[in-house]
Amino acid sequence: MAHARRRFVDALKARKKPGGPPAQALKFFDQLYRIERQARYEKPDDGETQADYMRRFRPKHSVPVLNALKAW
Repeated sequence: MAHARRRFVDALKARKKPGGPPAQALKFFDQLYRIERQARYEKPDDGETQADYMRRFRPKHSVPVLNALKAW
């Protein structure tokens, strides 16, 4: 995602006016990064590994944001 995000950062820097579509796209990426941080720092349930927890957490929280980004 960092590679895709970088293109929008570059587009935002190239704009004469702040905001616009690049800024909107970066909001989606910020949401995804926030979800990833949350998944990384929350403790898994008893008997569940961190990797299993993250595999369960990501589809529940990240997929709606990715779908919204795709639709946008």
